[in-house]
Amino acid sequence: MTSSRNTLSERQAQIRQIGDAIQRKLELVVCYDDSQRGRNGTLAYVNVPKKGVKRLEVVANTSGKPQICVAIHNSFRLEIWPKVVELIEEAGISLSRDQRNPHFGDFSMDVFERIYTALKDAPAERLADSAERVVGKKLFDLTYSPDLIVGRYVYAIENKDQALLNMARTLLESDAHDAVISVNRKTTTNNYREHLVPCICLHNELIKMAVDKKHPKEMAEIVRENLKIANILPVEARKIDIELGLRTKMPRGWHFGDDVYARLSAAGVEIAGAFDDDAL
Repeated sequence: MTSSRNTLSERQAQIRQIGDAIQRKLELVVCYDDSQRGRNGTLAYVNVPKKGVKRLEVVANTSGKPQICVAIHNSFRLEIWPKVVELIEEAGISLSRDQRNPHFGDFSMDVFERIYTALKDAPAERLADSAERVVGKKLFDLTYSPDLIVGRYVYAIENKDQALLNMARTLLESDAHDAVISVNRKTTTNNYREHLVPCICLHNELIKMAVDKKHPKEMAEIVRENLKIANILPVEARKIDIELGLRTKMPRGWHFGDDVYARLSAAGVEIAGAFDDDAL
């Protein structure tokens, strides 16, 4: 009689495939618990920048159905547990197992992404931001420079540096220059940062252009025209990302050079408090 329970090596291979997929699609740094006294390579996780939340995990169990759970620090469990569950249930995902660390059912990329987004984007008054931030020695000020961004892509392609290419948001500095690339003002209600063109789309286009040896000035213009952020309502972001399925892609038929507001237009989102485009 053949057992239906997955072997350790099968679970390890399964969790690596899931981790690789998360890293490619969501551009998150995925880590693994390889301790022989722990999960022994059957757990992948991403860190969540919120106080009391250790990480968002995927666990490959013997049934062959990896599970999603949120790991919470013991010292914060009574305070954080109900807040985490409430935020995730508001995103339309139900608690599946009421355990020390809440579980949210079988793994799917959509559910994992929605949980991560619900936690990461939770306002500080509901789930405080983590104070822990480790940085290296500062030598230079960060300044917005499409030419410098393009230079990184050209360097990565010329030197076949896949590790660098795996860091899409770092290469683009997509979260470092809101004051320059925002098309409207952030308010207490319009407080969700939505890239007009998903970072992964722009990232892949710049890689293609670098491989095709396009002129750096042409590439810099692509950055200048497409690396922009709109501050919108969280409910509008959910419509774009989840209802329309446009979290990581533009509408069908869109090409670089077309209207960068196409995703927002598809969702009926109007920009409130827009800056003068000439000031950008």
